[in-house]
Amino acid sequence: MEKVIPAGFKFRPTDQQLIHDYLSNKIVGKELPFEGIILERDVYEEQVLSELFRSWNESGDTRSYFFTRLKKKAANYCRTVGNGTWRSQYSRVINDGESNTIGIKRSFEYMNIGSVQHKKWIMMEFSLSGVSLEHPPIMRGL
Repeated sequence: MEKVIPAGFKFRPTDQQLIHDYLSNKIVGKELPFEGIILERDVYEEQVLSELFRSWNESGDTRSYFFTRLKKKAANYCRTVGNGTWRSQYSRVINDGESNTIGIKRSFEYMNIGSVQHKKWIMMEFSLSGVSLEHPPIMRGL
């Protein structure tokens, strides 16, 4: 049964909640706490990213959450979008309450010299620690 989002609700999850309650549940096919809060979008597709930039500028929203798949390019992941790219700024380990590593948080800045969007957007990318999408683990409660 789908849960109804109450009026005035602001989605401001902690890093641990994003990893445990949303990302790990999504990967293993479990129900999410709330459907429709985190949308599936290919943020590495130029048309999709342009639409997102436009909607953020019009609405004034400062945060949006998406599930997206990284694209592999040789041994690395490709974070290019048209003429722009997401440049890595930092990464840090996310731990549960018992100091167990549950994921990684990476920060990226949008770079597109000559574009009005150049250096105006920051993306936080969350990934599960040591998880392969081809063989997802059985997640245990935290």
